[in-house]
Amino acid sequence: MQSPLSMVRRKNGAKALILFLTALLLAISLGQAAFGAPDVTFGDVNDDGKIDVRDVVMVMQYILELKELDNDQMKAADVTGDGKIDVNDVSQIMQYSLGIIDRFTVHSSIKSVERVEIDVSYGTAQDNVGLPEEVEITLYDNSSQDVSVKWEDTSTPEYQQFKYGHYVFRGELDQLPQDVFNPKELKAIAVVGVGYQVRPPRPAPPPLPDPPPVNTFADLDGVIIQIVPGVYNLEIPYATAEERLDNVTKDSLLVLYVMDKYPLVLSYDENRDAFFKAAVQGYTQQEINQAWVYVWEDIDETVTADDLNVQFVDILPGVFNVIITLADAQAELNVTETSTLVLYVTGKDPLTLEYYADRDAFFKPAVQGYTENEIRNAVVEVD
Repeated sequence: MQSPLSMVRRKNGAKALILFLTALLLAISLGQAAFGAPDVTFGDVNDDGKIDVRDVVMVMQYILELKELDNDQMKAADVTGDGKIDVNDVSQIMQYSLGIIDRFTVHSSIKSVERVEIDVSYGTAQDNVGLPEEVEITLYDNSSQDVSVKWEDTSTPEYQQFKYGHYVFRGELDQLPQDVFNPKELKAIAVVGVGYQVRPPRPAPPPLPDPPPVNTFADLDGVIIQIVPGVYNLEIPYATAEERLDNVTKDSLLVLYVMDKYPLVLSYDENRDAFFKAAVQGYTQQEINQAWVYVWEDIDETVTADDLNVQFVDILPGVFNVIITLADAQAELNVTETSTLVLYVTGKDPLTLEYYADRDAFFKPAVQGYTENEIRNAVVEVD
């Protein structure tokens, strides 16, 4: 009598391997006690309440085109979740039946939990925040559903209704469905912002003078320096502006009127000896070159941190570093490395940013008790 191994040597391809595995599994499983199977559908192809060698044989027979499976059996057999039935599914069901693995790839484990963001007005009591009773979870098969959540009573930092800031609440996922698992013990997270303020509208641009300017950005030897595609630094040499424009001083502002877009304001940069604007985007080079240039002397517009492209680096929830690069500050303000920037935040203590040479930026570490939006809207002055 020929051994199974000699039969494999005489055949080629996956079919021979599957036949060998079928014979082997049948031989070792007839007297094998059934493993206790969890209450799942995947893997239980013959729907007998167990995941064992009989399910493996059914899937092998389907692959060998010896047996048809109905829709429910096809779904149960696709334990890899890739939409097809092949030797990978056979391998996983076999490993499960032998106790080598206790989960299939397609098993409904939670991949992520919805992050909830809530903004409440200053003075809102914690009981009135309105944390949701349910959150959305996403499974590894990319399906999603809502599950109930039990929120913890305290937040990080501790919630204070009369203190601006972000407060992080965590919650336990509660009453998960039987076919949903949370092996990573993921929790729901809600970030509550106290005192959120909508950014006020930008001030109206200065009116176009009458008669309009006669010089364009290109006429004044304007330079467009690309930082990344679509983002540019703009320069107009001071000598050129002084020669061709009336009443230009280093305290002047040059306004570029771009057709059908918001004007761009260039201020004098001592290091460049030029009027300068950093990180311009949303304008084409052609639009900038064709923009009319006007000397704007009579202006007393405040500068906000947002105007200086303020940056935030998260350390912990509600705690972050605040950074304004020297180049961004010099684009709007008359500052040097010895200057200090003071950010006046409405209803709170000012924030002071010192210059750090290693960062080439004005920097304030570990800021807390402020929202990013509050800081963006803060008026900036040079000290």
